[in-house]
Amino acid sequence: MKLIPFERFTIDTQLKKDEVKARLEKRIGPNKANNFQRIDQNYFYGGLSGDKFKIYPILDHRNSWKPFLYGTIIGTDKGTKISVIMRPNLIILLVTLTMIFGALLTNELVPLIESKFLEIVLPVMFPIVLYVICTTAFYSDTEMCKDYLVEITDGQIK
Repeated sequence: MKLIPFERFTIDTQLKKDEVKARLEKRIGPNKANNFQRIDQNYFYGGLSGDKFKIYPILDHRNSWKPFLYGTIIGTDKGTKISVIMRPNLIILLVTLTMIFGALLTNELVPLIESKFLEIVLPVMFPIVLYVICTTAFYSDTEMCKDYLVEITDGQIK
């Protein structure tokens, strides 16, 4: 697991650019999840516009930290390259960072706690635990997203 919830990778495929776009369009649809159960065959929701896509995975569970995928489809002589950036939703990231920094600023409240152990551990542990939970939630779905994209494009991650 990386320290920052951000990942960049490239998928190389032998398929032509138009075939890759057609396959992606077939698997990108509206967010059709009923009680967190997939009710269609789409892997992602979002949009494909020209040679770029902005998509989220359709999950069978709740995850505010699910990856947002932004990609570019580039035609080459040997096939197609898909350049992808995965990151969390910026609003969720900003809220979480605010919570972490707010927890670090709780040193004003710490003198109210009588236990010296809690006085030292609480301001340090809360931001660390929050960070671990959030990054784990993000990375829990990144491999699935990569696998879906590789399956759709018949490609390999480089």
